[in-house]
Amino acid sequence: MYICICNQVTETQLRDEIERGSETVRQLRENLGVTNQCGKCGKCVKNCIKENKTSRSDLLIPIACNA
Repeated sequence: MYICICNQVTETQLRDEIERGSETVRQLRENLGVTNQCGKCGKCVKNCIKENKTSRSDLLIPIACNA
């Protein structure tokens, strides 16, 4: 599915770029061009960033320390 119609950026491209380390809208704008023209994709871009941060925090498992 296209996230940014203006620059033909798909959801897969956006998620791949986030996985490669882009953590802000500014970084995604610089790397993919999202939110650079009409801005209608901004909300979706922010949601994808938020979802990625949430999924990463779910992977963190507390480790008991026997000190």
